[in-house]
Amino acid sequence: GGGIRATGGAQVVINGAGAEVSYNCASWVGGGIALHDNAPNKGTKLRLINGSVHDNSVTVHDGGGIATEYGIVEIQGGTVTKNYAPTNGGGIHYSNGGAGLTATISGGSITENRTGGTGGGINIASGWSVTMSGNAVISGNTAQQGGGVAIFENTTTFMMSGTAAISNNTASSFGGGIVIKQGTAVMDGGTISNNRGIGGGVFVAESPGTFTMNNGDITGNSSSSSGSDINNSGGGIRISSGGTFIMYGGSIAANTATYGGGVRVDYFGVSGGGTFIKRSGTIYGTGAGTDSNSATGTGNKGNAVIAGDDTGSSTGSKHRNQTAGSDVRMYFCDTDINDPGSTTPYFPFENTSSAWSLIPPGGR
Repeated sequence: GGGIRATGGAQVVINGAGAEVSYNCASWVGGGIALHDNAPNKGTKLRLINGSVHDNSVTVHDGGGIATEYGIVEIQGGTVTKNYAPTNGGGIHYSNGGAGLTATISGGSITENRTGGTGGGINIASGWSVTMSGNAVISGNTAQQGGGVAIFENTTTFMMSGTAAISNNTASSFGGGIVIKQGTAVMDGGTISNNRGIGGGVFVAESPGTFTMNNGDITGNSSSSSGSDINNSGGGIRISSGGTFIMYGGSIAANTATYGGGVRVDYFGVSGGGTFIKRSGTIYGTGAGTDSNSATGTGNKGNAVIAGDDTGSSTGSKHRNQTAGSDVRMYFCDTDINDPGSTTPYFPFENTSSAWSLIPPGGR
């Protein structure tokens, strides 16, 4: 804790237009503020209501602005901005949450933070459940993975609702907006927009890593990398390496990539493969005006959804040709891939195999 270290049930409240924790440096964790308990439920808490945690840094590890180990962090307003950590959590790093500990971000903004590792805005690990709601904003952050939010470990959850926004974040590798590896994320509302990375809006991987979309919008994101075309895939969402994406509602629109403008589902022969289950909601293809997802590649580029390997001769706008044995797992309970510009039917797929499944409502 370069500026403040709280432990043993201490309560820290920052509430005032001119209140700030700024220009501090810690060698290990928590450049601005560190909460540290040796077990859960000790009562240590930080509440940021108004004011700012800005321009703090750590030289070795995590949490440029704020780092917590078992302590509760409540962001109700104010800003966490322009902080830096070399490894994880440029803005906030949550570690050692233990079973049942919940942190909240119900307002305010987490902006322009940086890390050389995971979670430019926030990095969530080790059992934490973090909820983002109200008009909270995570924007303009940068990281190697998870420009806005990084969710790691299978006991970790992130929930997003209301008008919350994750926008304009950048990852040099996976997940411009959010990266999920083994953890769980649920989107009940809000927007994930204008982020940039491999999987521009969301990258989900490593079973049981799961992203569930119940409502909200994933829009205007782009997948980009200096590497191969396969890395420039999945403008809105990329599902890989055992990850699962379940869509119950909301929309995926106006995203761009070389392949898979809206969604890319990796196949098992290349990068571990992903599972996509679509029960409802809308993924826009070509001909939907400003809502159209767009893929700039050649051949089977997949403006709305691309899945499978790199073979096949069809130019269908909804998905790349699927060849037998690729073992892509896609399950559709509806046909609402909104592609009015396409001359091909939604189903059957252009080249069917046992890996493609259309299932009735109520199934799976």
